[in-house]
Amino acid sequence: MAKRGVLFFDLDGTLADSGAGIHAALNEVFSTRGHEVLTLDELHMVIGPPLEES
Repeated sequence: MAKRGVLFFDLDGTLADSGAGIHAALNEVFSTRGHEVLTLDELHMVIGPPLEES
């Protein structure tokens, strides 16, 4: 039987805190479109907490 690899996708922050990456991506879009950028604290109000905190 052939071995199969495993690939995990963590798009909601369950396995890792993805807040920093989301923060950087959103602020890049906001700034290039002329909008005010968010602080990390402001962003945490609109994204879910990591698994350990929920």
